[in-house]
Amino acid sequence: MADKYPSTSPYAYCAWNPVKLVDPDGREIDDYFTESGRFLGSDNAKTDNVRIISETTWNGLSKTIDGKIDHWVGYALSSDFATETRNGMSTDAQLAVYNHYNPTDYNLVELNSEKDSWGMRTTQQKYNDPLIKIRLYGNSIGLEVCNHSNEIRNLFFHEKGHIDQCQSIGFNKYRQISTNRQEVYAVKAQMTDQTWILTRQEYQAGFIKYGAKHGLYIIR
Repeated sequence: MADKYPSTSPYAYCAWNPVKLVDPDGREIDDYFTESGRFLGSDNAKTDNVRIISETTWNGLSKTIDGKIDHWVGYALSSDFATETRNGMSTDAQLAVYNHYNPTDYNLVELNSEKDSWGMRTTQQKYNDPLIKIRLYGNSIGLEVCNHSNEIRNLFFHEKGHIDQCQSIGFNKYRQISTNRQEVYAVKAQMTDQTWILTRQEYQAGFIKYGAKHGLYIIR
């Protein structure tokens, strides 16, 4: 994750705070956004939470030399992304948060249907760029995947798998192969990305079950 934090040396174990923190797997630190979805910065935690805080509050907090805030102070003065989503955070603001973690160049829009489920969906047309559609409300309930930056990124790599497969074999051939083959390819893509091992077990179990539904079997 060193490329995401240019202000912190990759040799700076626990973001220069090894007395208070333990980092067994290189997990990311918590990220903070304004109510309008603008990224403000991070704290010194070892988790990957996505938090919403007012810019005025953020500006009033003391920061380390690399711009980070104390985790417990930031946590107490902020709310989680899922709660803000359920409380009416604007669609544009939510999409701005997601776009911060978007590894592709493709546009994001809200998926208005299936609000009781979580995840994303890709719409591909022959002569247009793909659209990645996000279940904003669905991602804020149940597992609340929108609260975890690694899980947001991993969802994107599932959709990127669909896009990569379509582009590699061509749109017409892609439309002819079965949904099972499409989904197995996408699940494999997200499971081989480095973000996969940083997601929660409940999240992984959901996609393992989803992959098995489409014919993907994992040998343990």
